[in-house]
Amino acid sequence: MKKIIIFALMFYMILMPACTPDSSIPTPTTTRSLTFIPTIMLKPSATPTPFSIFMTIGSPFPSEWGNPRIWSNDSFNGPADFTRVDDHHGHMDVAVPQGYEIADGFDIDGYIGDVIAPIDGCVSIYKVGKNEKGVQNYGLHLVLKENTYIEGIENSLIYAGIENPELKNISNMRIDLGHVKEIKEGCFKKGEVIAEIEPFNPYRGQTKLGFTIWVYYKGIEYGFTPTLFSIDDPPWICYKNSPYDCEPEPHDYAP
Repeated sequence: MKKIIIFALMFYMILMPACTPDSSIPTPTTTRSLTFIPTIMLKPSATPTPFSIFMTIGSPFPSEWGNPRIWSNDSFNGPADFTRVDDHHGHMDVAVPQGYEIADGFDIDGYIGDVIAPIDGCVSIYKVGKNEKGVQNYGLHLVLKENTYIEGIENSLIYAGIENPELKNISNMRIDLGHVKEIKEGCFKKGEVIAEIEPFNPYRGQTKLGFTIWVYYKGIEYGFTPTLFSIDDPPWICYKNSPYDCEPEPHDYAP
């Protein structure tokens, strides 16, 4: 019996350490779960793409005057070559409408506001030489604003021999008006008064306005007649018995 008691005590002593919790094992603690909030990545805003504005050409004279008349239609319609100009090649002249010319007895010099902006743009003055009386003549540049074009520009460039023209290659576009005085500088809207016409034109007493469109395409200057572009009513008509061309020609240079 003694042996049995001793054996039981030894068995109990062996089992007791195995059942006692190990103080070296850390007691679990409560942990907070982490919530991941997705970060919204803001994309940089795209650079605004310039949009193109196309405008048609209005009459350079007051609307109540009627149809402008084409006196000579001999702009280069190609690259500018100022070594091949004469009294009509190299530019275009549009005569005042019937009844508003010195030859018909109308004193146009007494009419205020007879040159109208045919399109939106900014005006600056340039000298164009002196007449036979030694009087300084002036003209005006009407420069179109950036990304603004005259309707028909692509077809006009094709007419000048440029294949597949692109607007991005145009660095400057303007209208030059000659035989003017009392020029107003600044920026104007289409239809606003920008100058007065110079009535002194010695050839046949005809009062006319020089009108040429200039375009810089890939750094090359091209001169165009306005009749290659879209023109508002009233339509421009041919001057009866003018000695010069009424219809434009491509690459129209003096011999």
